[in-house]
Amino acid sequence: MVATAPAEAVASWVASLSPDEPGYEWWNGGPLLRPIEVPAGARVVTLWWD
Repeated sequence: MVATAPAEAVASWVASLSPDEPGYEWWNGGPLLRPIEVPAGARVVTLWWD
């Protein structure tokens, strides 16, 4: 997800889905299949589930 909110806030928005701890940047560190633009002041917040 691309958001201007911190990872903790994003996690609170999806808490009912029970994701693992959120992180910044892409979860696998690999290249994107399709490039995206991250607007100024925003960042990638990664959510995942085991």
